[in-house]
Amino acid sequence: SSAINLPLDALIGDISDIHCEQKNFELNGLQIATFTYTLSSWTGQEGNKSNGTVVAIHGGPAFCHNYILPLILLVRDGYTVVFYDQAGCGLSSIVKDPELEAPWLLTIEYYIKELEELIKFMNLQHFFLYGSSWGTIVCQEYAVKQPKGLMGMILDGALSDAELYIQTQWRDRISTLPTITQNLLKQCIANKDFQ
Repeated sequence: SSAINLPLDALIGDISDIHCEQKNFELNGLQIATFTYTLSSWTGQEGNKSNGTVVAIHGGPAFCHNYILPLILLVRDGYTVVFYDQAGCGLSSIVKDPELEAPWLLTIEYYIKELEELIKFMNLQHFFLYGSSWGTIVCQEYAVKQPKGLMGMILDGALSDAELYIQTQWRDRISTLPTITQNLLKQCIANKDFQ
């Protein structure tokens, strides 16, 4: 079978009225790519009202923001929408061997700091967070600090208990694999052999 590559406007319609500004900021020597979507010009449909900014945090880790791009349609409802590619993803800096070169990339604290730096870089005073999958963990960990300016958050495919997630993966997914594969996975986990 062959993959089908559709342009974004084939999925969500004409987006010629939406503008994207791409910028980078630096954190721990890494470049983090940001993408801010706004209306290209006043269309007369919504006036020039502003309902605020939505900061979108993609899943993964290791995905980039592209799969949640349909959120850009929120600009037509008066929102500014900001995406960023987390370190190691998309247009942000890639670290080949994080365990050796940047072990802090393997901590949740880094991703909270990355979000805080994005908010500071964008000079956001009031904002909403949208998190998808892994991004919901970043949202929740950030929100428990009760940061100034956070107006609300949307959790899409929320994950808040990693142990429960792992258990359900074994119960609902991995248990359907052939026994030899299940045993191999168990052996790799026991030996911490993930290569």
